[in-house]
Amino acid sequence: MRVVAAILVPWIVWGLLDTVIYMGALQVSPDSFGVDGEPLTVAMLTVFLVLRAVYSILAGWIAGRLSGGLGRAPRAVTLLLLLTGIVAQLVNRGMYPLWYHIVFLASIVPCVSLGLRLGANSNAPLDARSREA
Repeated sequence: MRVVAAILVPWIVWGLLDTVIYMGALQVSPDSFGVDGEPLTVAMLTVFLVLRAVYSILAGWIAGRLSGGLGRAPRAVTLLLLLTGIVAQLVNRGMYPLWYHIVFLASIVPCVSLGLRLGANSNAPLDARSREA
């Protein structure tokens, strides 16, 4: 069950954060978006690239903590996030410029890997620490 959680929880957290913050930005700064909800400025695109890199690091950290950095979960969550990113970019290919798609997809693996290393560098996975207390 821990392996499934180490794969699905980071993926769900990434998706929820992205959706909530994107919708919030759309409400707070509607002039920065087109009628279809696409970001209109390079600044807004850059903000979303940075945020999505942070979500990827956080997702990796969660996966690393839940799995202890061991087993197939770290690779599986990285692959799941990359595949989801590819599908999302294909679906939204007209919404963003080509450079955005390339930078976004190229950042997923290194950002998740960084998060995995940070999360796995703790002494024990989260559920083992809670048993110690």
